[in-house]
Amino acid sequence: MNWDKLVTSTHPIHFVFIRSTMGSDSKDSQFRNYSKHVNLKKGDFLPILDIERPSPYGPENLRKGVLNWLKLAEEHYNVKPVIYTGKKFYNEYLKGHVDDYPLWIASYSRRSSLRGIDWTIHQFSDKVKITGIRGYVDGNNFNGDLTDLKGMCIK
Repeated sequence: MNWDKLVTSTHPIHFVFIRSTMGSDSKDSQFRNYSKHVNLKKGDFLPILDIERPSPYGPENLRKGVLNWLKLAEEHYNVKPVIYTGKKFYNEYLKGHVDDYPLWIASYSRRSSLRGIDWTIHQFSDKVKITGIRGYVDGNNFNGDLTDLKGMCIK
């Protein structure tokens, strides 16, 4: 990543996320892997749970596992984690069960398609080209201003 070129991009860049973990061998079935590798400090963004696939044990067990991870992360980091998921997955499995958590919704569409969802971040694309970065990056909108975004960082 070329940070000097990044600021010259035609897209308005106000924040950048860099993934810290992606499970162990592409699977993260336990919170331990995240807490083992992610030591959050002042100024870091809140922990994020990426949940996009149904559980082979059914929707109720999926929700129990999600709520357990969120509880453990909240106890460990002393902040409310963010949930990253797709619009369809959220509507089918999580809506009404995770209302107390900030939502990062992937929906490759306009913001208007998210009516009825109290979203915090909207990922609208995974094919954005940014000056200073090779390849594509995800494009996201934040539902607030820069002060609100900074409020989602560890204090």
